[in-house]
Amino acid sequence: MKTFFFFVVTMLAAVGIFAGLLYTHVVPADPLAQSSQLAATALEGLGLYSPPQDGQPSMATATPAGQHSAFGALQQQLSQEKARLDAERAALGGNSSAATPPPGQGSADFGRRRGEGPFAPRLAGIYNTMSAEDLDRIFSKQPNREVARALAAMDPQKAGSVLATMPVGRAAKIAVILSKPGPIATSANRIQ
Repeated sequence: MKTFFFFVVTMLAAVGIFAGLLYTHVVPADPLAQSSQLAATALEGLGLYSPPQDGQPSMATATPAGQHSAFGALQQQLSQEKARLDAERAALGGNSSAATPPPGQGSADFGRRRGEGPFAPRLAGIYNTMSAEDLDRIFSKQPNREVARALAAMDPQKAGSVLATMPVGRAAKIAVILSKPGPIATSANRIQ
């Protein structure tokens, strides 16, 4: 009896997964329906396939040559735009190959914001070894912008655990500061 239920549950799971792939169009329904009348009837019953009307091509034959997905036209537009931008970059004297990311967005510059030197790496390393509760006690004595600058230089998981231990209002303010692009204005580099 257990074997029977195992077999039934396994088959239902397989059918459910396959139906999900059909509904999300990961597995195209048209070629499957065209290969078997039974499959066409089942897919039509599920609403995933409609047979072509007289003189109307099916979805599989209506796709232009070279486009194997629903995103083919979008991919073509993107490649044309990329070619146009590469030509514009070359005309301006730039390199059409992949450019290096701006400061503050590359993995080597994690924690560094535009126009600002890196947060003391040694201090960030020390902060990364401390418990979130200890850091919360230290950061409770510092201004929000300084805390945000320190968190930006820390390991993201550690920074998240520190934010989670802070009072909700203060953590929200620091998260807003971290989410803004550009340098974090501190008392030392604030524009007067």
